[in-house]
This record gives sequence, structure tokens and C-alpha cells, in this order.
Amino acid sequence: MSILSKLNDKTTYIFDFFHTLTEKESKWGNWPWTSDFLGIDREVWGEQLQFYSEDRLKGRITYAFDFMKLLVMNLDPSISDEKIREVLVSRQKRFDYSVINIPNYVIETLKTMKAKGKKLGLITNADSMELAAWDECPIAELFDVTIHSCKVDMMKPEQQIYELCLKELGSSAQESVFVGDGGSNELIGARECLLTTIMVEGVISEFLPEKKLAKRKEYAEYIVDTIDGIL
Repeated sequence: MSILSKLNDKTTYIFDFFHTLTEKESKWGNWPWTSDFLGIDREVWGEQLQFYSEDRLKGRITYAFDFMKLLVMNLDPSISDEKIREVLVSRQKRFDYSVINIPNYVIETLKTMKAKGKKLGLITNADSMELAAWDECPIAELFDVTIHSCKVDMMKPEQQIYELCLKELGSSAQESVFVGDGGSNELIGARECLLTTIMVEGVISEFLPEKKLAKRKEYAEYIVDTIDGIL
């Protein structure tokens, strides 16, 4: 029996975006990862990015150069401003590509769920640069409600952002499911709000260490490789 059938009483599915509905990062075009471009270890870069990201993700910092300069100066002050500007161009192209080139199985899964009468929501922690191409995203119109952290001054796993999405969808937590890769402790936040949780591990697993992957799984009631595993 499919997860969708097991959760037949659930009327609403709320999705994370990056690493849940997007392609694997290794397929985000031909542009290098930001950390690789700068010559910085990926895990170290990811930790630094996470540590300083709240103001960026809540839309309080909108000038990408200033934020990138902050991170770079903490990790390698020898990197020039010119190099930072070059990496920002590359980063923008990568994110634009990821937002526009959504896998077909994702599109078809969401369409199938809508056809079955499910309400679909989206909550993503992202800055305005990462979402610059959102209007060109092929699944943008499939969501009944879309919440971007940079536009609402709140972010996962804060309870308020889940509650805002549920309110706009007109759904209760008890009838709703949250689907995500578990980044930003989003599954913990969803569980605390009494949503059923599904973890999508197949996209993030290409670069997330097994120990960290296992930690995220602790907060998932169901685990799928990719979102078509829900059907």
C-alpha cells in the first residue's frame, strides 16, 4: 500500500523546495559549487553558511555581496572581491537552473496529488537570490499556498511559519503532512506542530554524511528516496 493510501485521511501536503523537489545538486548545470569555486571544504562552507544565514533567509540582508564577503573573510581572507563577484554570478546561474529545471517525476507527482484532491503547500528557507527565477519554475502554479522565508521574516523550524501556511491553506495540523529533506531541522519543527512527516533522502544523500542523514531520519515517520515514492 502506498504512503498516500495509508494517509488517506490527510487532506494537505506541505513541501520543502530545495533538495526535496529540485534535482540533485550535481546536476545543477555546469557551474561549480560555491565552495569548490572558492577552494573551501564543502562541509566547512555549509556550516558557515548555516551559522550566518538567519538574516539572509528572513529577508533582512538582501545584498548578496555583503553576505558572501562576511563568510569569505571568516574562512579565507585572501580571497579577493573580484573572486567573490565571480562566484556570485556562478551561484546565481546554478540556483536559476535548479529552480527552472524541475525533474519530470516531481511535476507528475504533484499533478497526481492535486488530481486526487490534495491541497498542496510550499515552505522554503531561501533568500531572494536563490528564488530569483521562481516565476519561471514549472511547479510554482501547482501550489495552493507558497511561503518563502525571505518574504515573511520567519523560517523553518519556527512554529509560526508552519502555522502561517496551515492558516492560508485552511487546514489543521492533524490533517496535514510535511515533506522535506530535513534540513534546517524542518522535520523537528513539523513534528512539534503535530504534522505527519515524510523525509525525502535521495537528493540530499549525495553529499550529506550518513551520520547526519541518520539524525534527520529520527524525525521522519515515513522515508522515501524521491517524492514519487509517496504515490
